[in-house]
Amino acid sequence: MRQIFTIALLLAACTKDEPADRDKKSDTPDDKSDKADKKAEADPEDNAKRTYVLDAWKQGGLSPSRLTATKVDVGKDCRSGTIDGVDVLVCVYGSPDEAKAAEKPGLAWIGATTGAAQAHGAVLIAAADRARADPNGKTINQIMKLAAR
Repeated sequence: MRQIFTIALLLAACTKDEPADRDKKSDTPDDKSDKADKKAEADPEDNAKRTYVLDAWKQGGLSPSRLTATKVDVGKDCRSGTIDGVDVLVCVYGSPDEAKAAEKPGLAWIGATTGAAQAHGAVLIAAADRARADPNGKTINQIMKLAAR
């Protein structure tokens, strides 16, 4: 008799009924990342050149977070975020020469950690592995190569 009661209790616990508050919006980590991805794709304030770089990273299999406006000494139109644990900075300039001139300040933004700063047309990409999430440099390499496409 105990076995039947135990089986009935297990079956009741395994029901597929949803909780009563299923209409409320969930803020689980997966939902937040989905919202961030959608926001990064459809940000009307973002520059088309930066959006092109974001799309190239996504098509290459990287997972960039939403880039947020940031004030840095590297440039005026800069946004920062992360890609697979690596900090990234994407700055848009008026010309490729201005972006090229910003490589040195980009390296200063990286600091003493592993990273790279490269101009790709009128866009400067800087990546810094401050969290040591990319010990072999493969992610930073992908970030730079995919942005050049």
